[in-house]
Amino acid sequence: MLKDRISEGVYAVISDLYFEVTAGFIITPEGVILIDSFPFPSEAREFKKAVLKETSLPIRYLILTHYHADHSLGSYLFEEAEIIAHEKTRTLLRTEGAKRLAEAKRQNPDLEEARIVLPHITFSGEMYLYLGGKHLRLFELPGHSPDSIAIFIEEGGILFAGDLVMPIPYLADGDVDTMIASFESLKELNIEQLVQGHRGVLLRGEIPGVLDENINYLKAIKAKVSKAVEEGLPLEKVLEIDVEDCGKSRIVMGNMTNYIHRANLAALYRALTGSDAR
Repeated sequence: MLKDRISEGVYAVISDLYFEVTAGFIITPEGVILIDSFPFPSEAREFKKAVLKETSLPIRYLILTHYHADHSLGSYLFEEAEIIAHEKTRTLLRTEGAKRLAEAKRQNPDLEEARIVLPHITFSGEMYLYLGGKHLRLFELPGHSPDSIAIFIEEGGILFAGDLVMPIPYLADGDVDTMIASFESLKELNIEQLVQGHRGVLLRGEIPGVLDENINYLKAIKAKVSKAVEEGLPLEKVLEIDVEDCGKSRIVMGNMTNYIHRANLAALYRALTGSDAR
């Protein structure tokens, strides 16, 4: 686990167990705010130790960027914190999250103790959190999932973007046009540092290029899959569309790159055809 101090009292913490999933914490004079909680109990405990090495102040809040287990499952280990999330996150954790955890427990004994904890505070649209001189704006940023949010720390212009921003966009259970719109909206923010959902932090000079590259990738796969569907090609042919022909390096996210790219192609194919083919 890598802990990266990115500003006064603001840290990004990067997993070395699960594809560099990134969480964070903010230390204020009135307590600590966590952002996401990691998937595995061992790493969630290590995350807590990383916080306690920096401060003895209490953990007041845990903000979840979305319901996916790699960002939310460790929440049960932070019983002292009030959990904040989008109102859709609460619903999705209770339904889809619980179902996926039951399946995961059958495959991974390390998750036996894990349990779903529902958010205590939910919102839609946007929400403001003020603690110890830190001003946080929480706002909807869908596309990767319908419940995705971002957290903007006004002091320092730091954005925790969740899984909207990754080295390669991942539609997961989101929507391509919604994701493009969310990327475009980020161009209106004065972001100094952007914490991705995986692979850590982008600096100010990198951010515009990354946003444009991700938008162009999404437009490219949408165009290519749409053309394939118009030509009546089956899913197996669609999955042959090369990631580098869509503007992304095949090593941009290691061995996950091709998995995510093919999942995006399949998701678009299903959306355009109404098929449940996988």
